[in-house]
Amino acid sequence: MSDIYYGSSVADATFTSGCDMGKNVATGGTETSKTSTVTGANNFAEIASQGGSIADVTAIPSTPTGKGWFYPLAAGSIPGGLYTPVITLSFAGVASGLTLTVRAFYIPAGVLANAVLLGSGTASISVATKTVYSPTTFTPGSRATVVGDYLGFDAWYQDTGGASGDNPTVYESTNTSQGVVNEVQWTLPVFVPAVGAGLPLPLPITPGAVIGPSIWQGPPGLKYPSKMGPVIRRANNVFRNGGGLMGKNVLRRKWWQVL
Repeated sequence: MSDIYYGSSVADATFTSGCDMGKNVATGGTETSKTSTVTGANNFAEIASQGGSIADVTAIPSTPTGKGWFYPLAAGSIPGGLYTPVITLSFAGVASGLTLTVRAFYIPAGVLANAVLLGSGTASISVATKTVYSPTTFTPGSRATVVGDYLGFDAWYQDTGGASGDNPTVYESTNTSQGVVNEVQWTLPVFVPAVGAGLPLPLPITPGAVIGPSIWQGPPGLKYPSKMGPVIRRANNVFRNGGGLMGKNVLRRKWWQVL
């Protein structure tokens, strides 16, 4: 099994020069396109998720610029395994002999300067017309994550005759709720949430406190609390839980009292 991330044209709230991604969303989204207008006298240029004016550079920088695509991570880990990129591009100029490079990054705490390169893939570009490219895959190791971390993806090209005027256009979805197949698409190993991720933190409760319904949700398969702590009474049943309450189902209209 794999997770599939789809690029969109929706500006990211953290990386304001970049765009959001949707993960494992339905396909069939609406396609849009963004063109990067490249100027300068160098051989490398970024294919920006939002398009716009791009100055070419002498080499691809080691850290991302923030003009790519981003996805916020939860606590857990991305297992080691195959990363498979796909991207759809067209060019204004004659695109013979160009080299495409796509990269994936782990960005701790959302700080681009601390981004860790997970790997990169390349493909040859020989036509200017709209084409689906499948850069080479790569296989990084596992990566532990915490809330506030991000995945980041970017795309660059090299034109030995000069990048200026090539003006690449990238095709992507207009939203993050529906992806467009093969248009800024990354397939990764399935993310593994940390144990207990997504569960509510225990509230400080005292004897005699009455806790209302629709507050707690236990993980799938957890029938009753198991940790020792204050005695919790529901109807005629008595359970023990370590200072907090993980109910069986938030939809049960039950009231709990700490004895």
